[in-house]
Amino acid sequence: MAISGSNTNNVSADIYVLTYGNIYQSGYIFSIDDLTATTSSIGGKVFSLSNQSPAAHWSPDNFGIGVTELSTAPPCNGASDGQCNTSLIVGYYSSTPSNSYAAGLCKSTINGYADWYLPAICEMNSSSTVTCSAQNDIQSKLITTNIIPLNANYWSSTEYAASGFAWFSNLSTSGGGSDFFSNKNAQLVTRCARKLTN
Repeated sequence: MAISGSNTNNVSADIYVLTYGNIYQSGYIFSIDDLTATTSSIGGKVFSLSNQSPAAHWSPDNFGIGVTELSTAPPCNGASDGQCNTSLIVGYYSSTPSNSYAAGLCKSTINGYADWYLPAICEMNSSSTVTCSAQNDIQSKLITTNIIPLNANYWSSTEYAASGFAWFSNLSTSGGGSDFFSNKNAQLVTRCARKLTN
């Protein structure tokens, strides 16, 4: 777009009009941050364009990392901060091959970006059985609206408060999504998210 005025130089700028479900920075936009400075690009979060695994374990063992639905910052708000949860999980399993568990799969470079993470349960579905603060989530912005027609059980990065279990979300176009917990050794679908960069 060219911008011009009287008594000044002409300026050209690329302008993108984005909303929920648009593909931007290698993912589907599910969260928009209106507090981003006007001197920066859009803020928010995207959900990966494809699954990273059809069947992965949450972790190689049942150790409790401490990122449950009841934990709050510091270090992480386990219910809603998937980026922080993933960092702690991957840090604990640093000697384990990253392609052998869900959060580790999200530390791969995916479509040119290396800052992916396993979404927290409230990022998956904020109308979850877990108490979630109001936020935009994958189920309501992408699945219920049929932008991505999914119907499967996806790991979240949130552990269940009882040791040895973690939360997952049944992302579904037909039922609005439901959340449950399972043994960490179960094999569920993994799909990553990332924060938009300016």
